[in-house]
Amino acid sequence: MNFNLQNLRIESHQRPAQDVSRMILPGHLNTLLEIYPSKGILLVDLRSPSDFERSHIHDAINLRAPASFVESTSLEMIEDTFMDDQSRRSFSKWSQFKCVVFYDRVIEFDWECPVADALYAKFRRKGWQGQCFILKGHFREFSASFDKYISGAKMTSEAKEYLDSLRQQSSPTEVSYFVAQPAIRYEADPVHSEKQVNEMKGTRSGSVLLQASIARPWPT
Repeated sequence: MNFNLQNLRIESHQRPAQDVSRMILPGHLNTLLEIYPSKGILLVDLRSPSDFERSHIHDAINLRAPASFVESTSLEMIEDTFMDDQSRRSFSKWSQFKCVVFYDRVIEFDWECPVADALYAKFRRKGWQGQCFILKGHFREFSASFDKYISGAKMTSEAKEYLDSLRQQSSPTEVSYFVAQPAIRYEADPVHSEKQVNEMKGTRSGSVLLQASIARPWPT
């Protein structure tokens, strides 16, 4: 089964889709995290360090830099802005990720997150073929709806169980995924069915492509 990251978006823009970040809803991000539960997504948290410490999506890195800095400096310099070794190591492997997702306390329009396009442009100039997304809406909406992905000072029992399950997973061989063109359209519900997610996670060869071309917005 083929899926496509290319069209996972909810906003329609005149700019070429392959050159810009696209907005996704909480349900879409949940789908991505189901498909790539470990090390497939570079999650970039743009909130303050105090907010990040209290709660963040598991494996996210906390980037606090203006778009002007990201545009004008090297990727190596951006890597040095991270305060902890784990974040620096994660960012240094940016080329290995299938997609990058940015989120802030609240983002309603893509132009409110210029850092995303600035960093995405740098990745693309280096030959990266992945996709870039921006989480639409309040971070608290995602964290409340999908709390199993949330790490920080206070974690739910579901979140602790989820992290334990990730640690227990064994991967004897490296699985290679390829991001390419559309294959599946979700006409009504932006969240994949359990069967579809299981098929995505069960793929071991060929290409894994994700499309969620949404016909209606995420319900409020």
